[in-house]
Amino acid sequence: MLLAQNLELGEGPIKGAGVIGQQTELYAESEENAIALFSSELSIIIGFLTLIGGLFFVIYFFMAAFDWLRAGTDKGGVEKAQQRMINAAIGLLIMIIAIGIVGLIGGVFGIELLNPAKPYLEILESRGQ
Repeated sequence: MLLAQNLELGEGPIKGAGVIGQQTELYAESEENAIALFSSELSIIIGFLTLIGGLFFVIYFFMAAFDWLRAGTDKGGVEKAQQRMINAAIGLLIMIIAIGIVGLIGGVFGIELLNPAKPYLEILESRGQ
């Protein structure tokens, strides 16, 4: 069930939704720990997706390199393999630029898009004072 179940910001630990909500019930003794856990989970997901993108680049690039080797003297096959290598490099570049743009937009607008837990931690710190 992905609906929020009993979100408490008061005295006890934060209880959220789904699998991550169950993790916060087990490991978050305080609000700060729950938000840190959320940030950690999000970081793991982004890192995993970046790793998958990098692996796709390597696989696609090597497949194109083998196509180039198999093409031999066939000019059309060589050009096709070169284009696939260029497309793989462009895909990797787009992924890197996208992360940079998200960070840049977040910096311009003062929003931590790559660190979504930071505003919540600041709210909790201001509540504690």
